[in-house]
Amino acid sequence: MHFDLVSVAEYAEFLEHNPRHEPPHWEVQKEHPHNAVTFVSATDADAYAVWSGRRLGTDKELAQNTECRSSAICSWTSSFEDSGRVLRGGGWLSVDVGNLRVSFRFGYRPGDRNDYLGFRCARPESAESPEKV
Repeated sequence: MHFDLVSVAEYAEFLEHNPRHEPPHWEVQKEHPHNAVTFVSATDADAYAVWSGRRLGTDKELAQNTECRSSAICSWTSSFEDSGRVLRGGGWLSVDVGNLRVSFRFGYRPGDRNDYLGFRCARPESAESPEKV
């Protein structure tokens, strides 16, 4: 299973149908359509995943996925722990170099938004393998 960062362009399409999930600083983000969308809450990420027919990865899946090893953002997962919704990976704001690894994880309140919070969705199965002829 592969997990892709959701881009600003992909999220913009979602917002056309779901404007209530517009993140802060959206006008600035729209100037960079190929960047990963940020300032999204776990609620926003869940809504996008349902709308797109995809899903967020679990804490364990993102930890094991080699494509998630380098990123400038922390990714929301579908997993929970006592301290909140699990985020995986270190964002660009991480001051401790040790936090810039996929094994870095922490709990966060699902409604929080920040400039280093984004998310990954599972790649659709049709994109996983070549079509059979």
